[in-house]
Amino acid sequence: MRSVRPKSSHALFGGPEKRLKPVSNKFGFDRGLPIDRFYVERFLSAHKQSINGRCLEVVDNAYTIKFGEDRVTQSDVADNNPSNTRATIHGDLRDLNAITDNTFDTLIITQTLGMIDDIDSAVKELCRILKPGGTTLVTATTLGPLWEQIYWRLTPASLQYLFSKYFRHIEIETFGNVFVQQCFLSGFAAEELSPEELEYNDPHFPLVLGLKAVK
Repeated sequence: MRSVRPKSSHALFGGPEKRLKPVSNKFGFDRGLPIDRFYVERFLSAHKQSINGRCLEVVDNAYTIKFGEDRVTQSDVADNNPSNTRATIHGDLRDLNAITDNTFDTLIITQTLGMIDDIDSAVKELCRILKPGGTTLVTATTLGPLWEQIYWRLTPASLQYLFSKYFRHIEIETFGNVFVQQCFLSGFAAEELSPEELEYNDPHFPLVLGLKAVK
């Protein structure tokens, strides 16, 4: 992971109103690790013991491999893009009819729900394909650029509302602060912030939400 952090990360801003365009239109991927992904990995690492058995992840299984280690017995990938050769299941999270009820022990759904129009149907399907006692780990960004098709920006209250209809146990965590939000919107990478800036958590200004839901 390339480090490009300046001597003082506060030099990134002369005041947010003075930066009219982002330094990156790739979420900071071209500068290092995107800030939201720093928190996604922090959340998954904290709950890695819940990643076990047969697991399903979207687009690829990088997080399943990284955090599931030898606890995973089978790793599947779901994607509605038929050209994705990494996918073992081609389907839409709103209607995963190719998957029978109570199939998976763990679901890893990162940075995805906001791009689904019928989000309630997707949450209902996640519950259906999960085994009783299984765990869903979800992350969502509360704000960001619109380089992709985004339908929803989620909050702790909206996540609680969506998942409490189908899951029996829910935990929601917040990550980030107002300075982190500004840096993410401007396209800076995690390496360009200090550990203190990244680790300070202000629940009034979260950048990333992490949800653990047990069926």
